[in-house]
Amino acid sequence: MAKPVIRRERSRKDLEEAADFHFAQGGEALELRFIDAIERSCRAIVEMAPLEEK
Repeated sequence: MAKPVIRRERSRKDLEEAADFHFAQGGEALELRFIDAIERSCRAIVEMAPLEEK
């Protein structure tokens, strides 16, 4: 069973700051693409974790 990705307070702040940066640079569309990429990366980490346990 895969372990969940735990987002610590510092990582949440970092992600919020990065999302704000992307918004400032390219607007809402760029910010949303950034957030989607982070979510996909987190899902990929969770999906790959069981492979490392074997």
